[in-house]
Parts: sequence; C-alpha cells; structure tokens
Amino acid sequence: MLVDLDPARTSALVPRTSCWRMFFSPRECRFADLLPQWENLLQASGNLNAMYQAPEWLACMQATHSPRHLALALLPDDAGMPIGLAPLCVEPHDLHFHVSGRILGTMGLQAVFVLGGQPLLPPEPKLHDAFFAALATDFPHCQAIALSTVPVDGFLWRYLHTSQAIQQRFLLHIPEGIEHCHTCAVPESFAEYNAKFTAKKRYNLKRQARILRARGGGHLELRRIESRNDLPLFRDAIHAVSIGNANGSPQKESRLEYDGLAERAERGLLRCYALQCGNDYVAWARGYQYRGVYHVVLTHYHRNFARFSPGTVLHYLMIKDLIEHQRPQMISFGYGDPVYQHQSCNQTLPYARVLLLRRNLANHCRQFSHLRFRQLVRFLRARVLAR
Repeated sequence: MLVDLDPARTSALVPRTSCWRMFFSPRECRFADLLPQWENLLQASGNLNAMYQAPEWLACMQATHSPRHLALALLPDDAGMPIGLAPLCVEPHDLHFHVSGRILGTMGLQAVFVLGGQPLLPPEPKLHDAFFAALATDFPHCQAIALSTVPVDGFLWRYLHTSQAIQQRFLLHIPEGIEHCHTCAVPESFAEYNAKFTAKKRYNLKRQARILRARGGGHLELRRIESRNDLPLFRDAIHAVSIGNANGSPQKESRLEYDGLAERAERGLLRCYALQCGNDYVAWARGYQYRGVYHVVLTHYHRNFARFSPGTVLHYLMIKDLIEHQRPQMISFGYGDPVYQHQSCNQTLPYARVLLLRRNLANHCRQFSHLRFRQLVRFLRARVLAR
C-alpha cells in the first residue's frame, strides 16, 4: 500500500512521535523495500530538482566512494510506512566574500546538505519542525543545515520564515538573496522551437553553425554521451578543451569532470554532449536527465575557436537532439544566466540558497560579517551605477 499524500489528509498522517530515523549506510536499512514509497514521495513533491533526491542519485554517490558523509533520514507513520524521506550529505561549505565573480575571501563551516533542496515530506509544519530538530541533534558537529534550492513561492520558504521552532534554534541566512533559475520548456519539434525566434535570429544561428562546419573542412558533429562505452570519447573532449583553456593541469581538470560519470551512465541518468569540428573537439556539455527534466550542469568551449561561437552552436544542436531523442519536458540551467541563453524561450523561477546556522556566537559573527559585506557591495555598486 502506497502512502496517500493528499494535502487534505496530511494531518492524519502525522505520527504521534514524529520520530525521524537516520541511516548512515545502505546496510542499515532495507533499501529496496523503500523504493515504492520513495517513488510516491518523489511524484508528490513536484520538485524541479527531484533527481538529486532520487534513489538512483544517492546510489551513484555511494558507489563512487567519495569522502562525503551520506545519510538517509526516514520518517515512518504509526503503521511503519514511510511518509517522509530526505537524502543527506555532510561536507564543508564556504561562505564567499565576492565582488563581480572574484572571491576575496571565504569562511568555512561544516554543513549537512538536504539533497534536492528540501525534504520529501508533506507540507505540515509539525513534520518539518521534527525534521530540522532531528538534523540538529544527529549532526552535532555541523554548524549549519544547507538547503541549496528552495523555491521562493513554495511551502518550505514560508515555513522557514514563520516557524517559531526554526527561529528558536537557527539563524536563517540567505547568502546570495533571491536568485533566478533559468528553465526552458522543450517543444515537440525543432521547427516549433525555431519559430520562437525572429527571422534574423534563426539566420544567425544557422550561419554560426555553417561557419564552424566550414572551419572543420565540412565536418561538424554533435556526439551524444549516454553509456559507459561513450565515456572515453567524452574524456577526450574534456581533455582537448582543457588543453586549450587550462591555466593549470589539463589532466587534473579532465579527471575532476570525468569522475562519477560511469555510475550515472549505469543508472540511466547521464546525457552529455561533445561537439567535434573536423578532428578537434571544440565544446562539451555535462548534463543529466531524470524523468522529464534535463539538467545542464556545466559547459565549456575551446578558447582557440571562440571567434566561431562553438558554445552557441553546441547549445543550438543540443536542443535539436533533446527534441528528437527521448525528449524531456523541461531543461534546467540552474542558478544564474546560462551563457548561451535563448531568452525568448526561457522562463526564470525564483529560488534561494538557504543556510540554517546554529544559534551560537560564532555563527552570529559569520552571519553579521557576511551580511554587512554584501550590503557594502550593493551600496558601492549602486554608487558606481549612479555616476
């Protein structure tokens, strides 16, 4: 029997004890037994970033033997059925003091991250009170709880600003204020996608692809990377672009971008791209697809080919392939403006990175200094623009 998450019945699901259980290794819980309920909770959440809460993603993180400290929080009802889940990750987190993208300094702390930016939990304040209290108790060495993608128009945002339990235990800190995530609905055909542009824009996109193809002696190919067998090709693309761009070690950069991709390929999440012009790889994109959402995580292009717009061409051809092969419903570019944005197709959604800092003197100092620095930056920027 699956858990009914109808909001009208939420109060009936609240267990009398609200006792969260923490599992710190797969051996501690019967992982397979949770999958039907986990699936139900994912479907009910409507979270754009549900991939990072999925069992497939957690399994990838476990399999790569990373130094991260992983855990799974589970809330059963009185009948023992899970009504709440939250994959967790403990790792260092830095508060950045930055101006125009340049980091002037950092303050480090240890944080427990709620993967996906929110727990898989019905919108019931008492359940959330118990969840955050459990994290504070079971992770005493962590100075903060990190929620990296909280939708500003959702229940969790309102709860964090109004809950007395949160105010008594934590300092609510939003390091970068309200930010915007760009998304793009994927139409059913490439012709429909192109129809959203002006005639001049369509001409320029096709012209850029034509010029880059001519630069490659008539050969321009977008390579899709989905399986473990495709990964050597992607590693070559990463390495080739790194050689053209790196100030440090291309081998090190290639390894960092390559690690963990095999696990994601095995679980059907991987969808990367490499753009080949002649014999050269000139751009690549790392992304993952989960259900109806394609997540663009990172893109790079070869600086020596910059005048031929390889990044723009990569993006354009990538959209075409996404439409024609296992089409997702949505593309998520994450925080900030995508480098190769087609604004007429994009929708921006307000999100925020939230830190719940334990109420103590050290965290009061962290919050105060970071807030004052951000205020100073905004003041100076406004003065410069006013001149």
